[in-house]
Amino acid sequence: GHPYTWLMAMAAVLAHPDPHPKRGLVVGAGIGISSVCLAGVEGITVDGYEINRTLARVLDDFPAETLHARTSPSIRWIWQDARTGMALDPQQYDIILSAPLYLRQAGSSLLLSREYLRLAKSRLAPRGVLAVYSNEGSPAQTRLVQSTLADLFAYRVTWSDGLVTIASDHPIELTPRQLQRRLQLPD
Repeated sequence: GHPYTWLMAMAAVLAHPDPHPKRGLVVGAGIGISSVCLAGVEGITVDGYEINRTLARVLDDFPAETLHARTSPSIRWIWQDARTGMALDPQQYDIILSAPLYLRQAGSSLLLSREYLRLAKSRLAPRGVLAVYSNEGSPAQTRLVQSTLADLFAYRVTWSDGLVTIASDHPIELTPRQLQRRLQLPD
């Protein structure tokens, strides 16, 4: 997969103050790689919204290539538009990954809107973090996403030249020492 498929999950888990968050959400679950990476954290359960039902067959036909995402007991697939689903379901999450396939694809821009990000923020548990796939090559696009996140969240950190942005209303503290301790955990 692309670097962001695991980077989003890893960066969000490392930025979360609890090394073992309990609930995760992936918006734009796709073929499940980010969901599987997030589900690798011991004790977490992951909900994955995916609007493209065609991907169910891909997940079923290619279990090894999709890291068995469809049959993982830690992942619950929700075949629905995430904006509608989150608006109707008050569930809160420690970590939300917002991972549309391509930012310039029709409909994906809705997952970068102020309204959507406000909705995602409302579904964060206290001290929760939101990871946003925020760069598809254009520096102007990255600046726009960063500006929108800055309007809504007190703290932000970018990884890999703006490819992924972590946002929270609580300080994101990740020192080299903290990183080393987290990487020592068995999961």
